[in-house]
Amino acid sequence: MEHVQTKEAHLPDKQEAIMRFKALRLAMSADGAMVPLVGGEWAEVRTLAIGEVPATGATNATAAMVHVGKLSYFSRLSDAATFTDLAEVETRRRHLVEAQEVCAVMDGAEWLQGMIDMHRPDAVRILDFPHAAEHVAKLLEALSAWGTCFPENLLQRCLHVLKERGPAALAKMAAGLSEEEVSQPEVREHLGYLQKRCSQMQYLLFRQAGWPLGSGMVESANKLVVERRLKGPGMRWERHNVNPMLALRNGICNERWQETWQLASSQRRKSVSISAVNGPHNDSTPSPLLRSASLLRLSPKVHCPLFFLLVFLR
Repeated sequence: MEHVQTKEAHLPDKQEAIMRFKALRLAMSADGAMVPLVGGEWAEVRTLAIGEVPATGATNATAAMVHVGKLSYFSRLSDAATFTDLAEVETRRRHLVEAQEVCAVMDGAEWLQGMIDMHRPDAVRILDFPHAAEHVAKLLEALSAWGTCFPENLLQRCLHVLKERGPAALAKMAAGLSEEEVSQPEVREHLGYLQKRCSQMQYLLFRQAGWPLGSGMVESANKLVVERRLKGPGMRWERHNVNPMLALRNGICNERWQETWQLASSQRRKSVSISAVNGPHNDSTPSPLLRSASLLRLSPKVHCPLFFLLVFLR
């Protein structure tokens, strides 16, 4: 199944009926979660979440939360560049390019900006508000440690202003810092982080446009898709078994189990045929996960609680 997803990501573009998706508003968010491997090693599984955002008139622009619905996911244990490339299998399915409007709610990692550049460079880029708040808090802590005195509840006031009015007031306050204060390493680090992402912190405008301000959609995906199955008590995974399991998890969490199983079964049959011709050591031999699944002789219509317990549950 992992190999099928990889091939789909590199297929040439298909001509679609673009008008059908013209009014669609989508949100995308990506992040990583650590999973335990055999031998005490930990590795990062990256996940992309894509969902639909209600039209501006269908939501309260002053609401604290915007509901992102019809979520789907793509997960892979890989480096950032490979993940960005292979994630096209899901961006195509969700017609990310054809959507009329797209927002990308991410943390400040540089590889995430590269992902937006590749899949939807004109997306509205939003710095996840909790990450912005974290850096504001660390900036104030660094200034306090250096000796700057602040009034009580300054952090809460700063975050309120940031969310309700945007970063202009905070930028003005930062401009009043002395050279000695700005020269402190931690102050310079967090101040530079925020200044570089000023355009991604226009939270008042984002709220008025009906966009979400947080990346909860992918943070919940890390728990639902990845950690619930791969991070249970005492679990340790062989690296080559992680992506086949993630492909199955994507299938069930995206409510595409029938399709996923058919693709996996087709891959299994092709691998067995090639193995019969070329011998058991051919590189196309399916993964241990697919071999184990095929031994159960399941079809997607067969109810097998044991299989679902082993594959999908904790």
